[in-house]
Amino acid sequence: MAGVPTNDSLRHSSKRPRPVISCLECRRKKLKCDRTRPCQQCIKAHRVDFCSYQPGQEPEPGESEDSNKRARLANLGGQLNGSTTTTTGLDNHVNQLNLSTTAGPGVLETLTARVAHVERLLGVRNILSGTFPHAHSFVQSFLASGGDSRIGKVAQELRILHDALKLLHCPPRSLTSSATKAEIRELIPSLQVCQKLTETYFDNLEHCFRILHQPTFVGQLADYFTQPSQASDFLPQLVGVLSIAAILGIDQDCIDVGAVSDGRLIRASVSFIEDYIRSLSYKKRNTIAAFQTRSLLMLLQCMRLDRQSELWELTGSILRQALVMGMDRDPSERIEACTPFEAELRRRLWMSVVEMDMMMSILCNMPCLIPDFTCRAPKNLDDLELLSEGLDALPSRPFDEWTDGLCQCFLANSIKQRLHGCRDLQSSPDPNYDHLLSHTRLLEQVLQNLPSPLRFNSPSDQAGKSSARLMARMEVDITIRRPLMHLYTPFAYANDERDAFSEARAGFLQSCLMVTNYQDLFDPKFSELYVDRPTGYWDFFFNVYRHEINQSILGLCLEIKRLANATDIVQVTNRSPAGWRGPSYTRPSLVHAVNSILEPMTRRIAHAGADMKDLAYLTIVFVSSRLPKPTDGAIIESLDDLVAACRLQLEKERLTSTRGRGPFDRQCDNNSTSTTTPSFDFDPAWMNIPILSEDFNFPTVTPFDLDVS
Repeated sequence: MAGVPTNDSLRHSSKRPRPVISCLECRRKKLKCDRTRPCQQCIKAHRVDFCSYQPGQEPEPGESEDSNKRARLANLGGQLNGSTTTTTGLDNHVNQLNLSTTAGPGVLETLTARVAHVERLLGVRNILSGTFPHAHSFVQSFLASGGDSRIGKVAQELRILHDALKLLHCPPRSLTSSATKAEIRELIPSLQVCQKLTETYFDNLEHCFRILHQPTFVGQLADYFTQPSQASDFLPQLVGVLSIAAILGIDQDCIDVGAVSDGRLIRASVSFIEDYIRSLSYKKRNTIAAFQTRSLLMLLQCMRLDRQSELWELTGSILRQALVMGMDRDPSERIEACTPFEAELRRRLWMSVVEMDMMMSILCNMPCLIPDFTCRAPKNLDDLELLSEGLDALPSRPFDEWTDGLCQCFLANSIKQRLHGCRDLQSSPDPNYDHLLSHTRLLEQVLQNLPSPLRFNSPSDQAGKSSARLMARMEVDITIRRPLMHLYTPFAYANDERDAFSEARAGFLQSCLMVTNYQDLFDPKFSELYVDRPTGYWDFFFNVYRHEINQSILGLCLEIKRLANATDIVQVTNRSPAGWRGPSYTRPSLVHAVNSILEPMTRRIAHAGADMKDLAYLTIVFVSSRLPKPTDGAIIESLDDLVAACRLQLEKERLTSTRGRGPFDRQCDNNSTSTTTPSFDFDPAWMNIPILSEDFNFPTVTPFDLDVS
């Protein structure tokens, strides 16, 4: 019949080849491609150079970029606000936000309005405008200033300094390179150096997160140098451990390993481990060894200061894998029996996953994803004791004895309290202050009941005074204070003078002071750390705990502003049956505390991870909060002092001056951003504050005394 296709024509049409519209790399890997150039899949795989299209099938300019951005913004709005905002409404906001791929000359002028639209869209409260109104108005005028005005000249000076620091601090993630297994093996140092960096890693970074078993790893390391061709599953773990120790950089061996081939080991480490994980079969991917490798990747990316959005996604994938492997249930409940050694490893890994998720949920201002679990806390034992034949019958040691697992075991006792507190805070837009306060009191009690080996003032042997033990004590304290400060935040920013709010503000203030005081513990100018390069610990503190430091400084500024009269005193109230009372603080003492943390931030301006944007904001907020009647002139003078102090510090570090022609005068690559650039979606330290554009990125430093007479 006419018009009815014959069987031959049907067979012919079914064999017609489909056009190749995906990029060739996505087609090869059988992944969904978004048809941008480079596409998101190639960006995630750090294979931007391989993103190409079949001739004739190249994407039209801007073909899917706008729709992808709308989709990502819609997804973000749904996650953060839990709303059902329509696509049409989002489209209107996207048009207003001017989400272009390149920053045009009008970025600074439209920036404040852009962030205001995002905040209204996501239902975010603007802390800066509500709590520090003068700082807010100054930032608006600062962003819109012309080059001829006094404020415009300061802005230009900060831009030049920022560009100089971007050239100086090339983050590993912006220089990511790929490497084959043979190339990676060429970068592995000698057995002796590997053993030293392995010891550095386990001494300093296996405290709150327990990922690897040291005796097993050391044995595998020896086997690797005997038969390297048969250790393909161990090599990614070795690369991760060496890279983490090299980034910590507390001795010359760490620095030397990190500098080999222009730092290629660190730059290629993430992509090498990711490629290895992708190559595993489903069955092998769900083994303890593969799970350890993926968890190690998370720690490595934290140390490399990779984007928090990437860390959030990685944490989610690790949690999903843990649930697939049934780690949320205690090994004793498993149908498939496992050895006592494997059972302890599973408990350690699950507690590490819970700590990771809780940390990232707070840092990214996202909900905790951990479901209810029955997995018990691991035993407080040394790693060697896990190899004992009678491990099942071996009792856990008391908390007054130091062991390899003490930090994690002690934290595991309060992990459900901290988790429930975060859930209560995130579950409703209108917090139940009574519930939140009860959570804070429990966590304050946990801090008061720290066992002797985890106390800074406890008498201990020489081993207890080592730098690694100091690190462990700080990590445990901040791990508890992070959710505690998170719970205190609604009280701190509420304009309420009831006793419960005063108690919470005093507790928040004490935690802010504790966090900032840790700077003195690691500052090479004052501390006595018995390592070749103590600045490694200093950088670790400022880089890894950047969010907590910024939050603490803002909290101190808030209290300085609240204490309008110099005679006012804030007293930490009773929180325990024993009637414990904290110290009292005056406004001058709080001003001194802020100065004491801002000064060393300037001294380390030439160090990796320094971010001028942080410093510019903190300077503006601090000056506006400490002066009874803040003026734009006073803030501009402080910013002038900031620029001068930073330049002076750079010259002290024997770096090229930022004035005149030189490497610091070159324009930065628009595609390269600072590792610590805050963004409204994944950086709650600045989530509620108008954001300076990528062109206005500054590093973290503040050397001078910000006192303004």
